Amino acid sequence: MSNFYTFDTKIESCRGSVYLLNQSLLIARSMSHSESAIARILDEFPCLLMGMDDSFRVKFLNQKASAVLGYTMENLQAIDGRLMPVIFPVAKKREQIMQYFRELQEGSMQYQDCECASSNGQARMINWIIRKRPEPVMREVPVWLIGFDVTE
Repeated sequence: MSNFYTFDTKIESCRGSVYLLNQSLLIARSMSHSESAIARILDEFPCLLMGMDDSFRVKFLNQKASAVLGYTMENLQAIDGRLMPVIFPVAKKREQIMQYFRELQEGSMQYQDCECASSNGQARMINWIIRKRPEPVMREVPVWLIGFDVTE
């Protein structure tokens, strides 16, 4: 029972973080903050954040995602931002997530638990919320993965 409670608490915390993220971005936009100021807010957010373009290339990775997954934006430039095959090594699961991206309606969300591979090969269980913004938070980043590491 305690494992379920812990897992449930983590998921609720992540959903609360999504709400706080949305509110922070609304405030930043309403105050006409620049894209770099918004990027700084996102970079320090406590959930894993990964922003992707329509070609599944990572355009943004925050500090938490870098720490858990072991990749930086500099690492990703070497592979043209194509992190999907690296962190989702199981082809069937990767294709399922990419299909969610394709079918996701503007402003909607999809929840997905996935085993991801970190840069050191360690398996991490991540609860992802896949969110397609009605208007991109940052240019070239229409799709966001918001994650919470639930690895036991």
